[in-house]
Order: sequence, then C-alpha cells, then structure tokens
Amino acid sequence: MSSNPTTGSLTDTDIYGYHRLTKHTVESLFSRGPGLDWANQPDPFLRYDGAPAVELPADFTVSRRDLFQILAILDSSSPVPVPEVVPCGLRLLSDLLFYGMAISSWKQIKGTNHRWALRVNASSGNLHPTETFLLCGREFEAEPGAGLYHYRVDRHVLERRSDQDILSELWSSKDHEVIAGLSAAPLPEPELAICLGSVFFRESWKYRQRAYRYCQHDLGHALAALMVSARALGYRSAARAIFPDGPAAEIFGMTGGNRESGTQSIAPLCILALYREDRFPEHDVSMSVLDWSSPAGQEFIGSPARLASEIVGYPEIEAAHACTSLSEEAYLELCQKLASTGLPGVSEGRPGPVEEGMVPLVTVRPRSEPENGQGVIPESLQDSVHETVRSRRSAVDMDGRTSITIEDLSAILWAATTGFRADFQVARGPNTDGIVGRKPFYLVHLYIYAHRVEGLAPGLYYLDRESMTLSPVMVGDQREFARGASCFQDIAMDGAFALSMVADMGGGYELFSQRFYRLVHYEAGFIGQLLYLACRARGIDSTGIGCFIDGAINEYLCLRPGFEVVYNFTVGRAVLDPRLTTMPSYDFVCPFDANSRPAEERD
Repeated sequence: MSSNPTTGSLTDTDIYGYHRLTKHTVESLFSRGPGLDWANQPDPFLRYDGAPAVELPADFTVSRRDLFQILAILDSSSPVPVPEVVPCGLRLLSDLLFYGMAISSWKQIKGTNHRWALRVNASSGNLHPTETFLLCGREFEAEPGAGLYHYRVDRHVLERRSDQDILSELWSSKDHEVIAGLSAAPLPEPELAICLGSVFFRESWKYRQRAYRYCQHDLGHALAALMVSARALGYRSAARAIFPDGPAAEIFGMTGGNRESGTQSIAPLCILALYREDRFPEHDVSMSVLDWSSPAGQEFIGSPARLASEIVGYPEIEAAHACTSLSEEAYLELCQKLASTGLPGVSEGRPGPVEEGMVPLVTVRPRSEPENGQGVIPESLQDSVHETVRSRRSAVDMDGRTSITIEDLSAILWAATTGFRADFQVARGPNTDGIVGRKPFYLVHLYIYAHRVEGLAPGLYYLDRESMTLSPVMVGDQREFARGASCFQDIAMDGAFALSMVADMGGGYELFSQRFYRLVHYEAGFIGQLLYLACRARGIDSTGIGCFIDGAINEYLCLRPGFEVVYNFTVGRAVLDPRLTTMPSYDFVCPFDANSRPAEERD
C-alpha cells in the first residue's frame, strides 16, 4: 500500500486517525486491558540461524575529542579538527557498532538471576525494536568482504546474509532523463550503508497500539547514536528516510516473517550512508534516485530465529505503517515534488502564542576566536565522546532537589538541536561571520518547563531554535502540570527541567504526504538521544517520557491546529536503586565498562 497524495486536510488522513486513536487520556490510563503476557515476551536479540558469524575485533578506538567537539562538526566544517579516519575494515565496523548500537552494561537484581541488558542507544521501555543491517562494498573487500550483514548485538558479531555487492548495485545511476526535475549530479557511492529496521512486536508486546509511535522514536535514537559514532571515527553521514518500502525490504532481506512460527518481517525505516570527509558530497544529493530494483539472483543466508511463541498483530499498527509506506511510483512522485519545491530554509511559524520578551541563552556556538569568553564550545566532564556514549543511561527516578545552571541548560539545548543531514532535514551550515550557525529546516519545536534552573525564573518557555533564545509562555511553577501531563509520573516534576517536543504535522504533511509521521518522530528521537548524551557530558541525568496526555499538553501550550506533542523529556539528578547491580556488557574487556574483565576472572 502506498502513501496517499497530499490532498485534503491533515485531520482527514489515515495516519492522523491513528494518531488521534492512540492519544492518552486520563480515562484511558485507568482503563487498561490485561497485563503483560510474560510467557510471550519477545526475544530482545535477533539472530539468523545458519548465517555464518564474522567475529569483530575487541580492541576499540578511544577518541581524544569530547561529545561537544564532535557535535560541533557533526554536519559542518568548523574550527574543531576532524578526527583521524579509521580505515574501512572490521575495526571500523566494530568501533562503529560498539559505540552506536551495542550493549552498554547488564543490570541485575541482587540475590536473583533476573538481569537485562542496557544499550548505548535509548529505547522506549528498553525493548529495542531497531535492528541494524550493513551493506559493505568495494572498500571492505579485504575484510569482511562485500555483502549484506546483520549486527547480532548480544555477541557483538556480524552475521553474513549475502555475498553480493548490493551496495554498488543500489547506488548505481538511474536514468535521470525519464525522471523530470530530479538531480542529474553524479551520486557518489558511500563507503558503507546501514539500514535500520524495526520489529514492531517487540514494542507492541507492552505498548499495544501506541507502539508504532515508539518504534519511530527509537529509530531516531539509533540514528543519532550511529551518526555521532561515525563522526568520532572520521566519517560524515547522510540519512535517507524516503524510499519505496517494499523494494527496500526485499533488498535487505527483511521479508518472510511468519506469525505461526513466531517470526516477524522487519520494516525498513531509514538508510544511513557513511563517507570519508574528503568524499562527502557537499551538493544536495538527497533527492538523487537510487536503483531499487532487486539485484539479480539475490539469495539470503540463514533464517530468523523465533521472536516469541506467538506474534500478536495490531491492525492499527499495520494500517499506520501501510499508509506511511511508499510504492516505487509514489516514491518517485514525492522525490519530484521535493526536487521542484525544496525544503524551506527555516521552519515558518510557531506552534502557539509566546510573549515578546526574550531570554538569551549563553552563547555556546563554536568560533575560531572566542570573544569575551563566549562563543566557545561547551565543556564536557568526560575527555572522550566514547566515554559519554558508553555511560548513557535512562533515569527512573529523580531527587526533586538538584538544580542546574543556565550554562548547563544552554549547552544541553545547543547540543540537542544540532541538526543532521537527511533527505527530510536541512542541518547547520557556516554563516558569513564564520560561526557555525544554523539555517535549518526542522519539524519539531521545543517547550521548556523550567523548575530549578539558576538564572532562569520558573516557568514555561519556547525555544527559538534559530536565535537560540527562550520566549516566556507562562510564568510560575510548572511542576504539577509537568507531572500530570506525563501520565502522573513524579519524575517529570522532580527534575531541574522538563521538555515537550511539538511536531509541525500540518507542515510535514504538506511536504511529505503521510510519510511525515515517521519523520517527525525520527527528529524527536534524534533530539532525545542528543539530550541524553549532552546531559551525561555535563554530569546530569535524564530520561525520555513517551507516556503523556496528548490533549492536555496541546491545550496547555495553546497549540495551533496541525501542531501536536510527540515526546516529553526530563532532566535532573537520578536516584539510584540500591537493589540493582551493574555487570559488564560483554565477555571481553570493554573501555569504560564498570567491573570489566574477562569472563574467567569474574565471579
């Protein structure tokens, strides 16, 4: 099924019907159905039975640059030196995945055998529906060889699924003469392409119909984690979220799920292309068309292991995915439309009314020469970005006392709104004065509930992402509303500040048809992962909140039609649970792991 053309109003679309159906209300929170079916809990780790394992080296790169230095050059040139490039090969793949998608530690309840894995990329409910597939081309002929691989997270190994050079075939030129209006510029083949797909039942097992939202959030988390990981290893990246879904699923071997056998097809959601700095295409190739015809004679090695004893289907999720999917014809039509109109330079309009007074944030944009102590890159408590990403955690409780400084808030918000190169996003670019500024296009706006920020009066503020200033919306204590709107979770009021991400769904629909729904959640998840990392770099704790009462927030913020809250967040000081103990991530020595030592040396 293909996404419908952009006709009629947003509220008439199938995807907005899904959004409306899955909104939380006070009544729905207290009228939930049966509890979790623990006997049918999905396996958190996918493996392919019969697929050869490719071992990854365990001597990992440790960057000498911190998180904020890496974010300063995530998609732009700046005074910060570019990291040395890790050559293509198994070492690069191991580093990239270890710092982007791997297990970060295990948690265990003391005195029991009950334990669970945490990962470097955040996930709703720690359920991790996102799976990682890699296309290695000519640059990897020496090791591990050209082909398609799946990353098996629990063992930190690759599973070879195809020996065919699918990367070169996918990035081959299409006949631009028959695709009017699309870029005819040569399309450079990347060193590596990563396809992120989602196993919906991992999330719907707990969150039922609303799970489709969370799967898209988690894709954004993973996308940010991999982009940061790639940049720290010397590679730039560009994301493609606009492609024909059926052909992509075939090319990446994601089809063939069977509910009776307890397996599920994987939905391809985004493709990330990685380039060395000297080969990164500065011209916009986001609308250049890839060759989505299936490679001739393509066969896949291995079959997916059982996910659960029973795959419980949700027609609402299936319908939501279908109406946001693109056929090849709809894909080309959307590409032509975007090529002819382009993305706006800056998102137009605000979600709702704000006061004229502006509270400027401390300047934290990179400069070649700092002026009066400002214009510098924020400071990190960790010397290496890799220590920051490996120690990211989601707080489950906060102390309700800790405050942060306006400098902390400024650094966190600057990092979270860095932007990135994608076919649905315009990221930072250097301004004429040499500052790495921003003329971005974005679909997600930020509202800040300031509880305890030194130098900022308690209240509700809107962040102007272009000028990096805060505009007052409401003065006064916001804690009770933040708690109530976040499904009555105390953690939303016990932090130093909370945050609501508001999506411009109307603008997104005009540009991307019903595909917009995935894109706004990707952007929100991307922001969420950078919030996690920036908070960790400043010695502060945080957590995303996917459970919120949609209508209450929309009404409280006085949002105009077409704007909807899609994600909440809270930042403060975590209260640790003394019943839990932390265990190393793998049975080999890992940098920055607590108590990391070989398995034979552990109790």
